Amino acid sequence: MKIFDRLKGLKTAASFAELIPQLEADLAAAVAEVRNLEGKREDAIFSEGEAGIAKLQIAIAAAKERAETLRIAVDGAERRKQEAEAAEKASALEARSREAAKLAGRERQLLRQWHAAAVKLADLTAAIEDVQKDIASENAHFSAAGRPDLKVPNVRTELVGKRLAAMRELNPSQPIEHANVPADFLLDNDLRPAAVLKLPTYWPAPKIDPGKVRAFGPVLQHLD
Repeated sequence: MKIFDRLKGLKTAASFAELIPQLEADLAAAVAEVRNLEGKREDAIFSEGEAGIAKLQIAIAAAKERAETLRIAVDGAERRKQEAEAAEKASALEARSREAAKLAGRERQLLRQWHAAAVKLADLTAAIEDVQKDIASENAHFSAAGRPDLKVPNVRTELVGKRLAAMRELNPSQPIEHANVPADFLLDNDLRPAAVLKLPTYWPAPKIDPGKVRAFGPVLQHLD
């Protein structure tokens, strides 16, 4: 296919970049042909006569015209390549912007979910703390009444009992009592979430002076 026919319909920067080297090679060849033909003018003057000179001049003009056309083609292809690169870059940025815009919606969705979970977690923490206080109060009452046998076995007592049984099974010949079970920091934390949970504005609830209205709560509650 002729070089100028290949230029028709080019749109992408890559397609221009692929063809420009061929245009430059053809331009260099055309310039070299002009110089070659111009170098033959003296010989034509002294050996070809009017007809030969006229023929050579026509060839030189045609070669110059092709070289100029190719020069225009190279410049135009370079400019169009740059324009295509700019357009492609802008299009890619716009596409990336559209994708990035989805992140804002995703952030909002996740924050709403986190807010709902934080509210639920704070409520559960308060409920656990209330129940644990009630258990401790009831057990203190039973102990004061001389009936420790009526004390409510809380979850920690149950788990420590299971650990004690496992330790006795591993060492049946060694007497092990509750007092000998090592303290377990993780166990205590797992069973006392109110002591370790820190969710500012959710839990612990900020203290306010009596009679004053709490002006601000969790900011995320205002997400629409």
